[in-house]
Amino acid sequence: MGFNLSIGEFIGKAEKHWVSPQYPDLSQHNIGYFYACTLAKKVAEPLETEPMRWVSLETIEKKLFHEHHLYMLKKTLY
Repeated sequence: MGFNLSIGEFIGKAEKHWVSPQYPDLSQHNIGYFYACTLAKKVAEPLETEPMRWVSLETIEKKLFHEHHLYMLKKTLY
């Protein structure tokens, strides 16, 4: 992003257990820790080539890979 972040309040923790069709013999476990953050000082040009933009919750629902990320986002917004 090219910015330092100011890490604020801890929002919560969400987890997901699953078995991938690609690796059916392996159980996977993803743990997400979520914090409220604000942009601080710009320190560099972003490395990402895609532009950042605001999107609707409906768009996010279609794009997020992990359901527990969407769960935590909705919990935070509502």
